[in-house]
Amino acid sequence: MALSKRITLPSGIQTNYHRVVAVTHVTNVQTSIEVASYTGRGKREDEQAALAANEPMDVFIETTIHVLPYGEVATVDDAYEWLKQQPEFEGATDVLEA
Repeated sequence: MALSKRITLPSGIQTNYHRVVAVTHVTNVQTSIEVASYTGRGKREDEQAALAANEPMDVFIETTIHVLPYGEVATVDDAYEWLKQQPEFEGATDVLEA
């Protein structure tokens, strides 16, 4: 799964495809959600192909970490729901990955 929403970074680069890379729990301390943002779904597909072929890639990926109280989200699905409630991702739509 991923989220689709046009977000312009401070650098002026526009991203439109966002996926949760990791949900990490530090027991009783915090939960963090790592999000990778791409210029589009095609660049995610380019990344997957390059990784599968063990080849270099030319893919822009902006990574952000969202830190929240421990236990607020438990799964990757919870992370996507939490993200959609944040102002940055308001109005984002779900994208199912193949």
